[in-house]
Amino acid sequence: MGFWLPGMLITASRLDRDTKQVKDTTARTVTSTTYGNGSSALSTTILGPPSGQLEVTVEARVDHASGTNVLSSFTASGSTSGTLYTPIDAEATQWASTSSAGPMATSQVFSCLPGEVVTITAVHRVTSGTGNMRYRSLKVRQL
Repeated sequence: MGFWLPGMLITASRLDRDTKQVKDTTARTVTSTTYGNGSSALSTTILGPPSGQLEVTVEARVDHASGTNVLSSFTASGSTSGTLYTPIDAEATQWASTSSAGPMATSQVFSCLPGEVVTITAVHRVTSGTGNMRYRSLKVRQL
């Protein structure tokens, strides 16, 4: 059954929602101070639902070679709309230690056009040095 908010009408189209999840359990690295894929992309696509609302959850288990910050978030773009979500440090997961921790998660809801193909990609950055990603998961749910 779909996700419900106050004031929504019960319709057949709200009863069946799609969820996509992709995981990466291979050790990866990130050295960029701007958000990017790191040493490997983790991405999925989903159709914009009738509500035009998607929820994305990014999980990451990370550590850093010298103990500075590793941040994880996502980007989203629609086949019609273009850029739908860009990462914001305040909404990203953040860890600063040489010891691995997590998975830590961040979740955001954003709007898209119903029926458009939306591509979601996990992205990461460091404040300096080399960050290590031990596990990543990207879950996208139609609302």
